Amino acid sequence: MTTGRCPTCGQPLPKGVSLPELRKRIDAVQRQAISKALTLQTQQLRREIESELQEKMRAQARRDIQPAISRAKLEGRREREEELRRSQRELKEAQRRIALQDSRTKELEGTVKKLGRQINEASPQRIGSVSQDELRRLIETSCLGDQIMPVPAGRRGADIVQQVCENGDTCGKILWEVKDTTSWSETWIPKAKGDGQRVGADYICIVTTSFPKGSDGLARRNGVIIIAPIYAACLAPVLRDAIVELHHARLSGQQRASKAGMILEYVTSAESKASFGVIADSVDELRKIQANERNYHDEHWRKEEGLVGKIAAAGSAIRTRLATIARDTPVSLAVRA
Repeated sequence: MTTGRCPTCGQPLPKGVSLPELRKRIDAVQRQAISKALTLQTQQLRREIESELQEKMRAQARRDIQPAISRAKLEGRREREEELRRSQRELKEAQRRIALQDSRTKELEGTVKKLGRQINEASPQRIGSVSQDELRRLIETSCLGDQIMPVPAGRRGADIVQQVCENGDTCGKILWEVKDTTSWSETWIPKAKGDGQRVGADYICIVTTSFPKGSDGLARRNGVIIIAPIYAACLAPVLRDAIVELHHARLSGQQRASKAGMILEYVTSAESKASFGVIADSVDELRKIQANERNYHDEHWRKEEGLVGKIAAAGSAIRTRLATIARDTPVSLAVRA
């Protein structure tokens, strides 16, 4: 009996192997090969689809984030620039205020020191002339707008006549007499009153370091105010404001004189003297505070400049990184990630 042949190669079939069985085995092998090939093709196609999808997603993400990056860069730069400008404006304003305060404080300190050095250094006439100039400056500083008229040395009259002016009106006058000697003299009072009457002064003040027995710092003698130099700059604006108020009140001559007497009594009272003492002590304390404040601000400005530099450096680093992200290709971004 003749055996069959292999349908693939044409060779005779081995003994015991029938043609149907061989065909069955060949079909099984072919199905297995086809299944494996399909699996490999499916896996390759899936990888290609996933890669393409990821690329599309990255491209879309870049398109979506670019406007946000641009807006963030613009807004961040504007905010930093505005914050920096605001800090610079505040710093300049603080420096201006401190410089102005320092200038005023130094001027007053210089005046007080000069008054102290001039005591007992020369003749009464020379000392009075110098003290008169210093007092004039103190009054000019504390009573802006008034006419301060010094009387030259040797001419009859008081040392200084302060003409109180308000909105173009002459409201009244204050007469100042400087007596910088080592002892008090009762003859000062009638002489000062006579000078005050000649110029029509509302108030008459003797500035001196020598006081009648039992008095010190601030006193009143027969309608004349006797005051120490340290309080003169405080008294001048007080009397000035009182004269302006009386002027605006439009009182009769008798009423004005009565009110002026009441003001004079208060100004030279123990209560007023205590207030002047508080002012003088506070001025000394203020000078100490201002000195400490100057030292603090010097150190503060140094620290602030350092912080501004750090802010600028950090902002520059952020801007550089964002610009790099915006310019880089997707491959570069993937490598860095």
